[in-house]
Amino acid sequence: MKMLVKFESDWADEFSVYAFKIFEPQEWRDSVRQFKNSEPGMRYWNFGSNEGFEIEDRDDWLSNYEAIPITDLEYDSYKQAFGVGWRNYVEFGNFPDLEEINEGYDE
Repeated sequence: MKMLVKFESDWADEFSVYAFKIFEPQEWRDSVRQFKNSEPGMRYWNFGSNEGFEIEDRDDWLSNYEAIPITDLEYDSYKQAFGVGWRNYVEFGNFPDLEEINEGYDE
């Protein structure tokens, strides 16, 4: 079983940002735990030439994600449609990865 993690948020009331990525369940739980327990400070996630989110409240940011368990058969279907073979993962859109967000922050 895998976890389909969907992201949905509105940016500056101008447009909606949608993405998803498939994780192993423990990988997703670890990512969330590390994000919640990381050093305090502002986080940023940029997704365009001058568009981005400022992340102050981690719990508020995490409310933009929804993790859904999927079967192996469902995973295979997603992998056929959205798989990134040379990286060996399944992703659609510009997914805001919590580990990447944690790498850059202001104290």
